[in-house]
Amino acid sequence: MNIRCQHEQLCCQDPSFFRAVYCLEIDKSLFDLFFNSSQGYRAWYYRSPWSGLEANAAFLTSVRPSLLASGPIANTPHIDASVSLDRGSAKVWLAEASKGLASSSGTPCEHCAGEWSAPGGEFAAEILNQRWEYVHHTSARWGTRASYLTKLRVFGAFVNHAGHELVPVDKNRRHFDIHERGWA
Repeated sequence: MNIRCQHEQLCCQDPSFFRAVYCLEIDKSLFDLFFNSSQGYRAWYYRSPWSGLEANAAFLTSVRPSLLASGPIANTPHIDASVSLDRGSAKVWLAEASKGLASSSGTPCEHCAGEWSAPGGEFAAEILNQRWEYVHHTSARWGTRASYLTKLRVFGAFVNHAGHELVPVDKNRRHFDIHERGWA
């Protein structure tokens, strides 16, 4: 994996909380194995929300040393990146185009520009697992897609200066959402 960049992101629910975000680039075939395969990231969530959390933690444990060794977050960070990566709501996901990150100057970061966009119109499900294709929810439609991309984002947990964690309200059920729909 290539670590393309790292940022600190402000929490929209409380301006005293920030998270470390790392943008990774991997080969398309590795992305496919990681994100879409029957032994991949989402497959563990398909098995159970708790199996997904365990797979997420195992992934973060394996990449954490490389992320922290890649250097400090630019400018004066508000939080310790290692604390952000250690908290329970830290996660990995594909790089969504609508959730791009900005550099410290506020300009979009060219290294972490997202690749995935919500598909429009009708499309055939590519992942058929007897659950996700039957759920009537927009994100379940996205969950049946087998994206073939190259970028992942590692999101640390939102933490404040004291190391307290804040989980955004819409992410409290992330592990259940991926289990039920293949998408969070």
